[in-house]
Amino acid sequence: VYQGFDFGRGLTSNNTYANRNTRNTSLGLSAQMTLFEYGRAAQKRAAQFSLDAALADLENAKDDIGIAVARAYLQVLYSKGEQPNVMYIRLSAEWPQTRWP
Repeated sequence: VYQGFDFGRGLTSNNTYANRNTRNTSLGLSAQMTLFEYGRAAQKRAAQFSLDAALADLENAKDDIGIAVARAYLQVLYSKGEQPNVMYIRLSAEWPQTRWP
């Protein structure tokens, strides 16, 4: 709410001066609401897809490390002349339980 007062003299249409006292009042209201933000929603989805891809890459790296360790262990057994096929079957059966969290 705004209220203003003006006191003084002003020029009339007859080209003479007259005393004028004026008062004005104004009232304003403003509101703002976002109706649609497609860009933000798309950025959020893209970030979620990137996170999912990074987590999948992490799981893949964990699997690759586990397989490489098992392969190296079996290679050591094989080079010593032991029976790696029996160990391989045992590792395959235990793999889900020994997987990293």
